[in-house]
Amino acid sequence: MWLSLPFVFPCLLPPAAGDQGILRVALQTGELDLYFNPVSGVALDTLKNADNVTISEALTCRNESVYMNCENGLFTDVRMRQAVAYAINKEEALEVCGSGQGQVVTYPCDLGDRVTGNPDFVPSTTYEYNVEKAKALVEECGNVGATVTIKSYNTEPYATMSVWLQGALSAIGLDARVETMERSEFLEQCTNGEVEICPFSWANNSFDFGAAVGVYMDSSNIPVSGNYSRYVNPEADELVALGNGTNDVEQRKEYYRQLMELYMQDVPSVAMYAVVNAIAHSDQLVMEDACLYQMSLVHWAE
Repeated sequence: MWLSLPFVFPCLLPPAAGDQGILRVALQTGELDLYFNPVSGVALDTLKNADNVTISEALTCRNESVYMNCENGLFTDVRMRQAVAYAINKEEALEVCGSGQGQVVTYPCDLGDRVTGNPDFVPSTTYEYNVEKAKALVEECGNVGATVTIKSYNTEPYATMSVWLQGALSAIGLDARVETMERSEFLEQCTNGEVEICPFSWANNSFDFGAAVGVYMDSSNIPVSGNYSRYVNPEADELVALGNGTNDVEQRKEYYRQLMELYMQDVPSVAMYAVVNAIAHSDQLVMEDACLYQMSLVHWAE
C-alpha cells in the first residue's frame, strides 16, 4: 500500500471550516493517509472523534506573536509597544486563538532546554497583563482614540486572532479596526512597510535559539524573513552575529540573554505562545515526532 500525500506545503494554515468534513471523510475512507498541516479548533475536535484517524501532537518552535511597525506610525514610540504588551492576556490568547494547543512564553521560544542556546531566564523587564498600565501609557503618548488597523491573513488562526487583538486594543483606548486579506497581498504590504500591527507567526524546526529567535531582531531580515516589525538596532545585530558565530553553548546563551533583555525593553513584538502541532493521519501510520515536518519520521505501523 502506498503512502498517499496531499499537495500541502507544511507552513500553510489549518483547514478552513468548510474543509473539515472533506478532510475527515478522506482520512476515514483511506483516500488520504496523512494531512501534513497542523489542525486546530473545531477541525481538531472533529478529527479526534473520527474513526480510523489518529492525531499526533508535539510542542514546536512556532511562535504566535503580535508584531508592531517600529519604522513608522504609532508604534515607533516604544511606550505604545509596551502598552500593547501590557494589553495582551497570553493565556486568553492561547485559549481563544489557539484552542489551548500550546504553551505561553515570556519571550520567543522560551521553552527551556528543548531549545539549544535558550538562556532560559526571567528578563529584568516583563509585561504581566495590566489594562490600567496599558491605558496610562496610551494616554501618556497622547494617543487615546487613535485609529489602529490590524492587518492579517483572512484564514485561521489569524482571522480569529485579529478580532481578539481588536478587543484588547480597544480596551486600552485605541480605535482598533481589522483588515484581513489574501496571503500574497498581506506579504506585499509587509514588504512595503504598510502594516502597523499584525498577529503572525515564525516557525523553526531546528530548535536552535539563534535560528528561531535571532531572525526577530536582525535588521538584515527586514521585511519578511522573520523581522516583520522592521526593527533596527545595531546592538541586536551584533548580539545575533556573536551568538550565531560560536559553538560554545554557554557563551551563546549569554549573548542571547542580552538579546532577550533588549527584546523585552524595545518590544518589537509580543511573543504569546508556542504552538502544539496536531497532525491528523491514518491509524495505520506512526509519526515519530510531530514537531518536525519530516517524512522520514513517518512509517506504517507494524
